[in-house]
Amino acid sequence: MPRIPAICDKCETVYLSKVEVKDCTCHIQGHVEGPCVCGGKIRILDGTYSHLGGPLNYCRASGENQTKFNHMCQLCGVELYQPSA
Repeated sequence: MPRIPAICDKCETVYLSKVEVKDCTCHIQGHVEGPCVCGGKIRILDGTYSHLGGPLNYCRASGENQTKFNHMCQLCGVELYQPSA
């Protein structure tokens, strides 16, 4: 059951949020996970998240957020769905 990575809006430190997805699709907007030690807020990127038994899929997001999310997953060790070219 993958947990969704989150990022501080001030220092850009990446964390694993407490939000888990399993065998579902969820739409997240404006979710604040909590305060960061730097004084910023730890947020989940807005978008649609899907987990259907395999890797986590992040869609309906800007290209910039998709790139950021891919990097966040690498840092947190979250397996991310990679569409075939």
